[in-house]
Amino acid sequence: MRVLLLALAACTGEPEVPVEPLHADYVLSDGVEYPEGFAFHHEERAFFVGSLGNGGIARVDADGTETAVFTPTEAGWSTLGMKVHPDTGEVLVCAVRDPSTPDAVSELWVLDPTAGDVATHALAGAPNDCNDVVAVGSDVYLTDRETPRIHRVDLATGEASVWLEHPALTPQIIGNNGIVQAGDALLVGQYAPARVLRVPLDAPDALEEVVLAGDSIGSLPNGADGMAWHGETLVVAANRRLARLTSTDGWQTAQVAAVDLDVGVAAVTVAEDRLYGLKGEVVAFVLGTPTDLPFRILEL
Repeated sequence: MRVLLLALAACTGEPEVPVEPLHADYVLSDGVEYPEGFAFHHEERAFFVGSLGNGGIARVDADGTETAVFTPTEAGWSTLGMKVHPDTGEVLVCAVRDPSTPDAVSELWVLDPTAGDVATHALAGAPNDCNDVVAVGSDVYLTDRETPRIHRVDLATGEASVWLEHPALTPQIIGNNGIVQAGDALLVGQYAPARVLRVPLDAPDALEEVVLAGDSIGSLPNGADGMAWHGETLVVAANRRLARLTSTDGWQTAQVAAVDLDVGVAAVTVAEDRLYGLKGEVVAFVLGTPTDLPFRILEL
């Protein structure tokens, strides 16, 4: 980024614009309670972070300035997985009211990163308990951790539907978590047992488990959670374990290289080619065990 700005300044004759470098560690305030999902917005040069505790969305700029950009008017909401739409730049957020209960209902929140306005889309087939989100054109897909479903919202029409319901997606303890696009398919991470499924976009019923070799992703309390691309490597956050997956056959199979971490990480994102993890103490939140504060965004 800095090299690009210098080149532009040289071409236009304008003075160099100083650029705040990304930090290796961002400490989050108490207003961000148990963050589970986050995403980096390259144009805004800012992280957007959710909250299991209060359902808010915060913005953390490159210099560490934290701003609350959205707070739900109703209690009981949690914000989980986030992605930046690659075409529109909007921040896509999985939001759940009363998560992990029989009354759980989910919405796709579409955040304007500049104005802070949020458009909401209720998911079909309640109860539902979404976890992560990915956009493919105007279609947005969301995993459901409590049911064997993948949801879809068509942003062009606002129509919500259950895109796929399949026995392979049935949760064992905690079900479907991270989701990313891989060419003509979606890759879905399941927490326990930790595995990755390949779901063809044109034939979702033909989903198959990706055959993994090498290291394990993890086992309880480490399981496949948030996922992000770092180049052609799929990075999977698994609490205190970080797994890097590579494939040479279109994700029929994959090789896993994993390392143990000193902290628990619920999600990962790439910011200016640097890999960051979100220390949100999600396992402590779920189990009701002591919380190791502060919550942080840290380079891995």
